[in-house]
Amino acid sequence: IEDSMKGQSPSLAATPAVRSPDEVGEWTAYDNVDMCAQGDVEIIPNWKAKHSIDDLKKIVVSKGYSAFTVSNGLPAFGHAALKSFDFELRREHCKPISTCCNHPCRIYIWAGNGNNNGGKGRLVIKGHYFSFPRVGSPSQVVDRFEARSGGTTVTFYRDGPVGCTAHVHSAIARPMESYYIDGTTLRGPATGTVEPN
Repeated sequence: IEDSMKGQSPSLAATPAVRSPDEVGEWTAYDNVDMCAQGDVEIIPNWKAKHSIDDLKKIVVSKGYSAFTVSNGLPAFGHAALKSFDFELRREHCKPISTCCNHPCRIYIWAGNGNNNGGKGRLVIKGHYFSFPRVGSPSQVVDRFEARSGGTTVTFYRDGPVGCTAHVHSAIARPMESYYIDGTTLRGPATGTVEPN
């Protein structure tokens, strides 16, 4: 994208991910840990009246969310908390329930495999990328960034200014430019198309 801002065709060295309800991925479930009051984007009250766990999984995948939490003991709560994060959620991000609400729960975390399945679903761009001149080689890096998606926006994070070629350290990277995801088009400071490759 930085190349297109300079009037050149950009090259990104990574494969974008697309999520759809039939995408292959992996679910993991953990008891009595949660991202309590974090990442909640949708609450389904009394979820058991209309949904199963499989239904909730389909909702999470189809909307590009990261996880959901449901009650798993007493004291109980009746809602399902659907969660979305701009990073790949893992068990180690979660905290024991003894540090928050003390309500026994189970968090289901979705880890899609990142397949591009022919344009179904919403484009999700995550991970570390670098760009190089279109006529150059990947060894001629002109920019590095970490892309973090959330909803219909992707934000590029860096340790330094645009054009920084140092490896990005996620824990200290700062948000820089953001782009609106419109199908396979990114719209922001520059406009570009994300190719399937």
